[in-house]
Amino acid sequence: MKNIQRKEELQAVMTSNLIELQQMDYKTSKYVDGDYTKDQWLEIVSRRKKLRAEYNAAEKELEKIIDLADNEEQVLFTGK
Repeated sequence: MKNIQRKEELQAVMTSNLIELQQMDYKTSKYVDGDYTKDQWLEIVSRRKKLRAEYNAAEKELEKIIDLADNEEQVLFTGK
């Protein structure tokens, strides 16, 4: 039950981060067009790196939870 709740939390973080990362892709084109200063752009890049790291960490933890659930399911069905 705890793993199911954590899985849902991780999926929510990943979805939120993906949305924000997509928005930052839009900001990239706006920077190229001159709508952001270099300092603003550096803040965007810093935030993007942080979001990407959070996403990757959540994805890695989610994979572990899924693997654990698969192993538990295998034990239930095979007894091994």
